[in-house]
Amino acid sequence: HGQLHNYDEALMRYHSILEEYQAPIRLKRKAVILNNIGNLYVRLGKWKEAISYFLEAERIADDKDYMPLKKLAFCQVARCLVESGSYDAYLTHMRSEENLFDRDSANGLQILHYTKAKYALSQKKYDEAIRWGNQAIEVAEAFNDDTTCLHTQSILAEAHEQSGHLEEALTIYKQHARKKEALEKERVDNMIMNTEIDYILVAKEKEIQTLQRENQLQAELIKSTSLIRKKNKELVAKNDELSYFSRMIAVDFNKHLRVIKQFVGLLNTSTALERGENATEYLSYIRQAVDKVSRLVDGLQKYAVVVDEPPLGRAIKVVDILDVVSYDLKDLLVSHQVRLEYEDDLPALACGKGQLVVVFKELIINALQFVGDRQPVIHISSHDLENEIVLHITDNGVGIPIGDERKIFWAFYRSGRLPDAEGNGLGLAACKKIIENNGGRIKATNAAPEGLTVSIFWPKECHSIEDS
Repeated sequence: HGQLHNYDEALMRYHSILEEYQAPIRLKRKAVILNNIGNLYVRLGKWKEAISYFLEAERIADDKDYMPLKKLAFCQVARCLVESGSYDAYLTHMRSEENLFDRDSANGLQILHYTKAKYALSQKKYDEAIRWGNQAIEVAEAFNDDTTCLHTQSILAEAHEQSGHLEEALTIYKQHARKKEALEKERVDNMIMNTEIDYILVAKEKEIQTLQRENQLQAELIKSTSLIRKKNKELVAKNDELSYFSRMIAVDFNKHLRVIKQFVGLLNTSTALERGENATEYLSYIRQAVDKVSRLVDGLQKYAVVVDEPPLGRAIKVVDILDVVSYDLKDLLVSHQVRLEYEDDLPALACGKGQLVVVFKELIINALQFVGDRQPVIHISSHDLENEIVLHITDNGVGIPIGDERKIFWAFYRSGRLPDAEGNGLGLAACKKIIENNGGRIKATNAAPEGLTVSIFWPKECHSIEDS
């Protein structure tokens, strides 16, 4: 939340951690949290509050001999004193500098150099401000501290302007404007990503809230301990799913955004000649990353809509569903020369038509993605067990690694057999969710001598066809 500029939310969460989990938090971790809270107050321009947290972080770091954080907190206090105009307190604070810093490039020196430059500027010592400003930018660039670079450029430009170095001042002002624009664009991109993630999280949170309400009603009306235990187990599963979705969505989005940022950076830093030679290639990579993000969002939206469709009691013939799927995938099946084989006496399943279309369409598409260079052959058959109808979807592809039989139904799973295969890893996860929502189960096994068999087990009491 701090990186996304949601400062109030970040502060609320940090304070909650300190209040609720004070005892289990190790002192070094607590010092880091206090330093982070100080940084948030710096972003909000609340210098007095920031100083109090930095001093407490410095005290704990000193007690635990945690020198990197002690140096960083010392520099932050100095900065806050100068930013707030407390120059006498700043000079007193700086008396311990020589005993604290050596000449290495420890993280925090960029803040200290920036602070010295700002103080020198306030005292109209422009040459000194320029000297410290240049050193601040050098260290900040080594640590990829774009924010300190941006603030220091403003000080350097003003110092050069006041010294009469107008040409140097103009150059730095231009650099400052470009960096400010880049940081603002990154901030907006992060906010867009945050909004997209929030959209998914809100849907999942609604599911959890629904389950919580159901738990309460069942406890009041039925007073069934076993049913309450079952609902609570589902709630935990939803929470786990929400946590997993959050992590995996963030990983996927950040991966593609890093590609975009990298090639935008290359475009920005290229010379005019290089930009002309490489721009098309860089833009192609950027466009591919954007397309992947778009497909991921589209897949997540479809996943949320399809898996939440309520199960229906009316049974539908699987053969009729396969006829619809074959028509929908006609171009894909023809272009890959697919042999799609299925028996005429396949059973009927009690399920929503749209859900069954999604299940068989995703299973066929998945088979085609992992078939390799051979002609795809997909065979669909069925047989009876005592209490279940079993459907087998078998292909002649590369199969899956041993041990991944359950993982392939996880959201965002990608097989290592064909790492370049397209897809966002949501298709088989949607199949599993739909089948389980209708009382069935699904599993995968490597077929002999090659390929993969996906088996769907459907309760017998749910497959008889009603009269029209």
